[in-house]
Amino acid sequence: MTTRLDHAFASIDAANAQDPNLEDGTPANLLYGQRMTAEQQRLFPGASDPLRIACRGQHIERWTLPRDAYPMDRAGYL
Repeated sequence: MTTRLDHAFASIDAANAQDPNLEDGTPANLLYGQRMTAEQQRLFPGASDPLRIACRGQHIERWTLPRDAYPMDRAGYL
């Protein structure tokens, strides 16, 4: 049975699979989200679904707004 959480993860992963930046041949943001989920499970195995989704999707489609497109100061970061 597929859960709502599975659907959310699949949607986030589908978006991040479009990342043109590759790491070992795999879209970098896809790997990042998967790594963050693994770390979240290690640190907080009983986390709520909203926290798990936030962790997986914190950099969803990050490549569309590259950091270097903003001033390199606190205001640009925020």
